[in-house]
Amino acid sequence: MYQSLINLACILLFLPILSKFGNWLDHHAFKEDEETDIIHKVKVNEGEYAHNALDQETLRFLMIALYFSRKSFELSDFGGWKVPKKLKDIDRVRLYAHIKLLHGDIRNYALSLQKLNNDPEKQTRISQLMEAVRDAMYAVKSLKDSFQDLDLLRNSSNDIKYGIYQKTKKEVNKLSGTLALILMGEQDEAVFEKLLAQTRYLEAEYHLALSQFYKDGMELTLTAADFSTLINFNREIFNASKYLVIMVKEFVLEFDQAEKFDELLHRGI
Repeated sequence: MYQSLINLACILLFLPILSKFGNWLDHHAFKEDEETDIIHKVKVNEGEYAHNALDQETLRFLMIALYFSRKSFELSDFGGWKVPKKLKDIDRVRLYAHIKLLHGDIRNYALSLQKLNNDPEKQTRISQLMEAVRDAMYAVKSLKDSFQDLDLLRNSSNDIKYGIYQKTKKEVNKLSGTLALILMGEQDEAVFEKLLAQTRYLEAEYHLALSQFYKDGMELTLTAADFSTLINFNREIFNASKYLVIMVKEFVLEFDQAEKFDELLHRGI
């Protein structure tokens, strides 16, 4: 009886603390299908939790950017990554608007976190995350700017124009799938070379496509407006694809590796 009273007293004593701890766990636990943005659950002054929240929110944002690229070309969802329901149920225009809002929220959170931190390593990581988010937004903006040309090519009865759309769709499918695997954990020693090779491949394909537009005979089946559509589409998709690769580079590579990547790319090595 006496022991039972002690147990009851202990329960009553710790009940308020357990309640608060439970609320804290609810506040900080991140679920895969969570609709609310992660950074809205953790204040910037919560130390390591805030840094982890920014990292997770950035990863989520980059995956959404890749999802946007697939949605633009009416490709199926990724395997291994659950698309948030509220994003899956909206069209690409509303998705773009949502991504813009997310970008602003993440940027403001990162800037606030940066002001509270004096650790050089954490400052560097925050800068890399901000760069990754910025590159993702550039990619999404380029895709959005291609919508008119993309729709013209997708709905065209001209074999050349429709063929270019189909080829690009396959390339986007392959690229987004490769980058998603890297973001979701395929971060071996070959990732650096994979990303560098992918960027060089995109540049080579871009210039090859331009040269093919001016082959003899193309002017017989394409109008001046068609050429303008193809050139604009090729440029926007190249820019989008390049920034998708660069955003992943910023997120997964250490700062020194990322700098080496930029140097090799600039020197053409």
